[in-house]
Amino acid sequence: FNPKEWQSHAKWDSEHFTRVLLHESPHFSLMLNCWDKNQFSPAHDHGTSKNWMKILQGSLEELQFEAPMPSMTQLQVARAGTMSEDSVTFIGPNAIHSCVNLSDEPCFAIHLYSPPYSRANFYDQESSARIPIEFEPSSPAAADGATNPGHEG
Repeated sequence: FNPKEWQSHAKWDSEHFTRVLLHESPHFSLMLNCWDKNQFSPAHDHGTSKNWMKILQGSLEELQFEAPMPSMTQLQVARAGTMSEDSVTFIGPNAIHSCVNLSDEPCFAIHLYSPPYSRANFYDQESSARIPIEFEPSSPAAADGATNPGHEG
């Protein structure tokens, strides 16, 4: 990926990371996510979408959680790790995760969602309560950004 090309699409918000819809078809959506220092996404899934993610620049810390069971009082961390520049990961439609940029440098990630990302569930980490949302991927506050229930910046 040519940094001059994707960096020209970057958009920033001081409160939360941003998503920029680069392309959408009936089969997939391609988004550029821009994360500044300490910006994060709370625990969420991607509805029925599969997600392939490549870190273009910088790094993100990711937590993946066990699927909540009725008896669970809080989400249980299944795996934690760093996604660094040039790493690629797959996040299935049943996976629950959260990400944060703990670096002093901005992070850019490209996401390919199939089918297009239009619904998700957010999860309260303390109670494991599920909060479903639907959104227009092309809207400026779509998905993991400003419309996140429980988003605290």
